[in-house]
Amino acid sequence: MEPIEDLHVKLNGIRRRNEDQNHYFFPHQAVCELIEPSVLRKTLKGKQIKPYEIEEAAHYLEERGGRRTFAVLVLLKRPHLFPYFIKDDKLQHADIDHRMPYGIEKLEELLSPPVSHEFWDKQWEFTAPFFSDSSFARVLPDEFILPFIKKDKLLGSGALGHVYEILIEPCYLPASPSWQGKVGCNGTFILIFRPLISLKVVRKEFIATCDAAESPRPAFEKELHNLSMLRLIKHPNIVEMLAAYTFKGKHNLIFQKASDKTLGNLLEHPRPRQFASLESVIDALSGLCSALHAVHEFHFPDLSLIGCHHDLKPDNVLVHNDSFLLADFGLSIFKKSNEGSDTSFKQVRGDYIAPECQDLEDLSKKNLIRRLSDIWSLGCIMLEALT
Repeated sequence: MEPIEDLHVKLNGIRRRNEDQNHYFFPHQAVCELIEPSVLRKTLKGKQIKPYEIEEAAHYLEERGGRRTFAVLVLLKRPHLFPYFIKDDKLQHADIDHRMPYGIEKLEELLSPPVSHEFWDKQWEFTAPFFSDSSFARVLPDEFILPFIKKDKLLGSGALGHVYEILIEPCYLPASPSWQGKVGCNGTFILIFRPLISLKVVRKEFIATCDAAESPRPAFEKELHNLSMLRLIKHPNIVEMLAAYTFKGKHNLIFQKASDKTLGNLLEHPRPRQFASLESVIDALSGLCSALHAVHEFHFPDLSLIGCHHDLKPDNVLVHNDSFLLADFGLSIFKKSNEGSDTSFKQVRGDYIAPECQDLEDLSKKNLIRRLSDIWSLGCIMLEALT
């Protein structure tokens, strides 16, 4: 078998399928490990390319990158065109893969039709987004293939959106800061990704409320703002957002998945082993109290705010191992300390809202509530959890 045919087979062997989109993608780490300088040399040998060009291309691949670009060309059976991408680097010291996805106009400058169009179509299988532990929301091109490797599992739905469990190819999750591996892909080293979190994560997709014409964007931006603020204090009992993005017009937040479901689910069944003793429940509730206090008295260097959760109930408390995590900050609000915590009540219903939250004789009336309303809700949760 010719080297290019062998590499073509190996590349197709590492691709993964996104079942929801019904498209394949090539995992970044697997591509980095497969496309070695020695592999490039074998593939280009005898392809009407000069020996010194082969050697320089191999050196460029090792020192500067370009593995995904080369892989696309291999799949198109035109690896000899790789030097065209190198010569277009404007003598800038950067991985040419960072220019992906290429626009069709740029590709037509580098490659003649129909190869330019074939490259444009194939490159999307190599551009799956990395969820980089960031509060900046990204807008992803519609052509992207997300690195999800199992059909999304619906966990629940609420007024603002749907919540899904998703399985992500591990190299696209936030990685350990430790570097492992060999000389190559990323400047000096091939970075062997070791996720700090499990492969299963949670995706919250925002939907339009009540009026179908109403955009879900304000709700997305509000919760994103609240979660981004809370990332600053890094409280162990507050759920942490991993990423935010908009894809095909839908706004999404990614969270670490809790080991269990919600406190609401837990209260419907006999206590699991980790909460068999009263002391273990009290410890978990203490962490929840600390989380709510951190919201109420928000402090970060040169910044002090007053916060209210506004929707505290067992279904908005996650169970993670032997801890409770405060979650769902879509209705929360942060204000300057000198403004006080009085806020117009959001129209929430349930058994855990404080008496002052609604006027039973006039349900349309919006009463003023404050942090004490959260404390009432917390007290209800504690009473139910302890009895």
